[in-house]
Amino acid sequence: MSVSVVIPTYNREMLLERAISSVLRQSLPVKELIVVDDGSVDGTHELLSRMASRDDRIRVLSQQRGGANRARNAGAHLAVSDWIAFLDSDDVWEEDKLMLQLCALNEHPSAVASFTGLRRIGHDAGKVFLPPSSPSLLDLRAANVLSTTSSAVVKSSVFREVGGFDADLPSCQDWDLWFRLRLKGEFAVVRQPLVIYDAGPHARISSDLSKVIDGHNIVFKRVLQGVSEDDPNHTYILARHKLVLGEMYLRNGELLEAFTQVLASFRSRPSKWGLRLLAVAISGFISNWASGSPKQLQA
Repeated sequence: MSVSVVIPTYNREMLLERAISSVLRQSLPVKELIVVDDGSVDGTHELLSRMASRDDRIRVLSQQRGGANRARNAGAHLAVSDWIAFLDSDDVWEEDKLMLQLCALNEHPSAVASFTGLRRIGHDAGKVFLPPSSPSLLDLRAANVLSTTSSAVVKSSVFREVGGFDADLPSCQDWDLWFRLRLKGEFAVVRQPLVIYDAGPHARISSDLSKVIDGHNIVFKRVLQGVSEDDPNHTYILARHKLVLGEMYLRNGELLEAFTQVLASFRSRPSKWGLRLLAVAISGFISNWASGSPKQLQA
């Protein structure tokens, strides 16, 4: 089982070498590392030239600015391995990430993808996220329970069969792809934080709230296809979608919008997640009232 790694990058000269080095240090050597330079205007090109001259596994593809997901698709199109692993240029892998994922895939020969957990640096440093051990279609209809693209290893043939990332989506391209992949087969999950996720101040799509909301609303409709309104899961899925929106509004300090979404979810389908978000929103209202200022809440 061979692995090609795809890293999309744009103006990440100060972070990119760290990401590439984490790939080259993997205990399971990769067949190739394809770095797609998506129109950078800093020193990214020179950095990649230096690194590629030292390791012939590094392949560099330069293209005009088209966004991270077009870059991922372009890199994946060139990949020659059985499996494709994706890494964002501001994230880092633990040394055994690919080895543990390939072991998990060997144990689940029908699986079409593998995912791991993550550990955050930057905002909420040290916080760990672990995905469910066996994410179902219902799990993925309800929320993106798998998180960052940097954790994914995907079967090349299935990635191409489903059409790769939908680069026209304003956000949620990862969730949309995971759902389409899950329709094709099961996932092998390694419940360890093997991705170091950089939640620092540099730009991400996820920092643009309007794009995030627009993308989620499109994906909400897609994942509900095939679930009739008479299905008991329909109410559950809609309630979870409201919690997803509520959490995003909280992260952006939009307390009233957050409270509205979470309360609607809780009335429809009470949950521990909803109760926690309600508590955070109410705490934010109290804090703002006590301070007498419109201080933004960071969830």
